[in-house]
Amino acid sequence: MDGGTLTHGNNSTAQTHVINISATTVDIAAGASIDVDSLGHDGGSSGHYNGYGDGPGTGGSLGGGGAHGGNGGNASSGGVGGTAYCTATNPSTIGSGGGYSTGGGGTGGAGGGLIILNASGTTTINGTITADGAAGGSWYGGGGSGGAVKITADTIAGTPAGFTVTGGNGQSGSGGGGGGCVYLEYVTSNSIASGNVTMNGGTGQAGGAGQLFILDSDSGENGDLYLVNGGTAGASSNQKAATSLTVDSITLTGEAKYTVPNGASLTLADANPFLGGSGSAETLTVAGSLTYLNGATYDNMIVSVSSGGTLYNAVGGTLTITDDGGLALNSGGILNTALSTLTTSGALTLEYGGKLKLIMHHF
Repeated sequence: MDGGTLTHGNNSTAQTHVINISATTVDIAAGASIDVDSLGHDGGSSGHYNGYGDGPGTGGSLGGGGAHGGNGGNASSGGVGGTAYCTATNPSTIGSGGGYSTGGGGTGGAGGGLIILNASGTTTINGTITADGAAGGSWYGGGGSGGAVKITADTIAGTPAGFTVTGGNGQSGSGGGGGGCVYLEYVTSNSIASGNVTMNGGTGQAGGAGQLFILDSDSGENGDLYLVNGGTAGASSNQKAATSLTVDSITLTGEAKYTVPNGASLTLADANPFLGGSGSAETLTVAGSLTYLNGATYDNMIVSVSSGGTLYNAVGGTLTITDDGGLALNSGGILNTALSTLTTSGALTLEYGGKLKLIMHHF
């Protein structure tokens, strides 16, 4: 593409329109764009208070935010934000709409659409890719969630002028939409990093960050997960319910939060699988199970094991908590560990009902 804009139709109440291109090479030149902003599921209206989609914001006196990669923000009164449902390793869904405001008459914002680009050779992006959710309408509609982008190629090249899957803003006390999902898979090389992708949740009662997954498919590795929320603490971003995910590392920055829900499992393979930001809210909450294969260092990040959640550390691994990190075992949470060393200069909190199990191994 050399100038011009490629888009798809409005999905409204059901997913019927996406962009899905397979080619030898894909070139989005400077000045060109693929734009599916606000073309996902519709937001709520006076005839249908809740937004549409798999993670809609509900209607109420103030509308809740729609979800996709990040949860939608709960309104300060009335509407509830949707729950994230995007599959980080294979985004194939459009964003959900925000909730309608019965108190102010504001419609919910629509979610973003879906872009899939498959190239056997090189995909070059110097133009713009955007799949943002729409802002909630005046007054007090909830924001729609960001959409999704999936790119697979031998080589991903270029420096995007813009690459966004943001949630739409809420109106005052209404919920912001959650950010969307981006998946980048390459063989030879990739020039697009987490800093090139804007995935924050919408403002208002802020939505959760979107999710970016990057995989070098011939490396034998598992890929890396990134969540960035633009410096605003808001809703969490959930792993899709009832799924198992193995990654090398997870990065939470810009006040992002991530939740492994009950029934889901996350395995971290790297020896230092965490990277947290400089904010105060970067938190990984475990309501399902979290497994470290090679230990972990908690630096600029808090890991919170909630009731019913289990954290397992493999044999011989070292858990280190720096003065900027923390590990909290809340009531009903379990640290089931075969660690060889636990060192801390930060916070290790064991609440009443939390369990620290040390497993002995005989050699």
